[in-house]
Amino acid sequence: MTEFLSLLKLSIAGANAIPTFFLILVVIYWITVILGLFQVEGLDIDVDLESDGFGTDLLLFLKIGDIPVSIYLTILFTLFWLYTILISLATNSWGGIPNIIGMIPSFVLAALITRIITIPLKKLFLGINGKAELSKEIIGSVGTLRFDLNDGEMGQVVIDNGSFLVNCQGKTGMKLPAGASVKIVSKSEEENVYSIEPFRGELE
Repeated sequence: MTEFLSLLKLSIAGANAIPTFFLILVVIYWITVILGLFQVEGLDIDVDLESDGFGTDLLLFLKIGDIPVSIYLTILFTLFWLYTILISLATNSWGGIPNIIGMIPSFVLAALITRIITIPLKKLFLGINGKAELSKEIIGSVGTLRFDLNDGEMGQVVIDNGSFLVNCQGKTGMKLPAGASVKIVSKSEEENVYSIEPFRGELE
């Protein structure tokens, strides 16, 4: 009991209160899920980026959208809180200067580890949601680019009036504006990424 109280005090001391606040939000969310007041999909967000840039590349690198955002944020904030507490224990600082200095590195490390952890989870959610079977159906479909695609960069395609949103990658040298019509031609075996080509004409 004494150890628990000490951990509780450490969690809300100084800068440590920031990751603790986010962790509390996650706990409250999952309590509402357990009570049936909220669904797991309820925290999912539809990220709408109209142009390429650092923000777009970051979201695609972190694989946000491959699994429910609620799962992603749960792992992220739990690791963020854990690393902050470890810094406090290692430096004997109760939310002081060492924690403030280590806040950003801790969050970055948590985001990178979360990306690694969610790689196997992605396949699990593809099976649960039935999306694995839909991959074959998506190939050959025509969709619309959500943001500019330049020279082999990663992007996203909206298919069937927003029913599906898939990650895509154009060929080297391909430059297409946001809103351009593209055709899904193949899917990567290792990543959940589809190759595309410009679409001209009507879908057969």
